[in-house]
Amino acid sequence: MDAVGSLAYFKELLDEQHITYDYARLVDPVTLTVLEHDETGIDYPKGDKLARYWSEDTVSDTSMALYAWRKGNTISRVDEIADGKRIVVIALPTSVRGHAYVVELIRKLEGLAFGKGIPFLEGKVLIEQLSQLEHAAVLDDLTGLFNRAYLYRTFRQEVASAREKDRPLSVVFIDIDHFKQVNDTYGHLTGDKVIATTAHRIQDEVRVGSDWVARYGGDEFFICLRGADGAAAKACAKRICDAFRDNPIQVGERALDVTVSCGVATLTDDDMTGDALIEFADERMYQQKEAGRTSA
Repeated sequence: MDAVGSLAYFKELLDEQHITYDYARLVDPVTLTVLEHDETGIDYPKGDKLARYWSEDTVSDTSMALYAWRKGNTISRVDEIADGKRIVVIALPTSVRGHAYVVELIRKLEGLAFGKGIPFLEGKVLIEQLSQLEHAAVLDDLTGLFNRAYLYRTFRQEVASAREKDRPLSVVFIDIDHFKQVNDTYGHLTGDKVIATTAHRIQDEVRVGSDWVARYGGDEFFICLRGADGAAAKACAKRICDAFRDNPIQVGERALDVTVSCGVATLTDDDMTGDALIEFADERMYQQKEAGRTSA
């Protein structure tokens, strides 16, 4: 799947729902900017407002995109273009990782009566369908965190962006100590509860809107810290370890003493890949376990 939040990404989701269209563009309704767009090739009447907005990458404060976003529902209209031909324009509001988007679509109605042969879903149904597909593609079912596939796809972009903008980038790799004993002693349902609660505690210790957390697999977690140097990453890891000390996880009537170990790594040179940075943080985490666990 293409990069999350890109026009190509939304097109994939639309294709999975068999939503047909001829042209698309992606709008940020908060900043009223066009992020990406297709070239339409549509012959509009001279001076047509829609043609100007589309061709000049313009979003007005009275646009369909803004109205759809404020309403929280899909809206559409039919426009007449050259030679009496018509198109349907649809604005679909959605969000990814807390960022608002509106996908605007154009479908030619050549030879079609409006409403026939156009498999657009009703507004909120389509939003819900896209939301479900997006969640299934990038989120872990148990914890609600990003999944491993999202981690590897997105983290490579984070590394490239950090180099391009010359800003620091750090990661924290986390593992639940003695987790196998929890499963063996209390069963997998209790183990799942421990994993889910651990995920929530980790999420509580990161910066909202900047950092993101993923479940790497099993009882392992990963944090991407944008703009954080080594000292900031170590401070984050320490907060996470401290969140478990003297703070049992309650599962039914049981209070389980759970601790975690963390490994920290920072992007240091142009030759280090994202995969190498993750591996380095993983190695650091295991070093901490050998040194006594419950530390970073």
